[in-house]
Parts: sequence; structure tokens; C-alpha cells
Amino acid sequence: MSNPYASPQHESFEVPTDDFQIPKGLIPSGMVQQVRVVAILNAVQGLLELMLAAVLISMAVFMPLMMNSDPNFQRQMADQPNAGSEEMFMYIWIGYGIVGFVLLCLGVLRIFAGFRNWSFRGRMLGITSVSVGLLSALLFYCAPTGIGILIYTLVVYLNPSVAQAFELGKQGAPGDRILFEFSPYRHADGMKHA
Repeated sequence: MSNPYASPQHESFEVPTDDFQIPKGLIPSGMVQQVRVVAILNAVQGLLELMLAAVLISMAVFMPLMMNSDPNFQRQMADQPNAGSEEMFMYIWIGYGIVGFVLLCLGVLRIFAGFRNWSFRGRMLGITSVSVGLLSALLFYCAPTGIGILIYTLVVYLNPSVAQAFELGKQGAPGDRILFEFSPYRHADGMKHA
């Protein structure tokens, strides 16, 4: 019978085997492990922005239609012949439509950057997407998470080890292999390159 409170016994860990040659002189850092967290957060923020864009575009389309079908609104417009309801509808359509389209583009950019960053590609795309994505903070809906993701992304992506990891990804190294090579625990145990 084994002791359930004993430390787990690890079997020998196998080094990933692939054709990619990892250069010597890597700086092991736990920051590289955070790249995938940042990628997921960026993609989730993009999904939130897409949902808000759908709401705003829907408002641009349906709000003037609903206002036109409201008998109280029609009565008020009949009482005030110079009220400019057509002009107001145009402003609603243009305002909500433009803001919704911009958020749609930002959301798609964030999701695309998140998928590229997951496999350690497109570091500058990731930095650009969170920087430009800060435009969504002007609506205050996405401000707390957008600002937090911007700061977290810059802290992680401007780290020299992360820059090295993205360079390896650009050269074609698989994402899991990059994580393995930069693991600070791997270097602490004295495991050697494959």
C-alpha cells in the first residue's frame, strides 16, 4: 500500500523530438509561459468586442425602424413639423453603425492576433492589437479589461526571453517545443537540449 501523502514519483520526462534545432544561449524565463495566457485573454477580449459590435450594429438598423413604428413618436413628430426626424435617424444610423463597424474590426484583429500568438507568431501583431484595441475603451464597456490586457501584454511581450521565443516561432519552431525549451524548471533540473 502506498502512502497517499508522499510526494509524487515522476517518471523520466522525454524531451520533445522534432526536426527543429534550438539554438544555444536561450534565456530561460517563466514569462514565456505567459504568452499563451495573453493570447487567450486577447482573443476573449476580441469576442467581447464582437458582441458589443453586434449590439451597436443592431441598434443602428432597428432603432430607427422601431421609433418610426411607435405611434407616440409619430404624433410628436406631427406636432413639430421642423423636428428633423429623418436627420435624427441618419445620425443614429451613422453613429451606431460606424462605432459598431470599428469594434467589429478591432474584435476580429484581436481574435486573429490571439490565434497567431498562441503558436508564438506575430508578436508585433499582438502588441498592435492590444494598443489599437484600446479604442474600445472609449466606450467604457471594455475599458477595465482592455487597459488591464494592454498592460499585461506589454509586460510580457517586451521581455527579452519572450522576444527570443517569438523569433523561434517565426523560424518555424512548434509552440510546445518553445515552451519546453524556455521552461525555467527544465533548466533548474539540468535537463539538456534534444
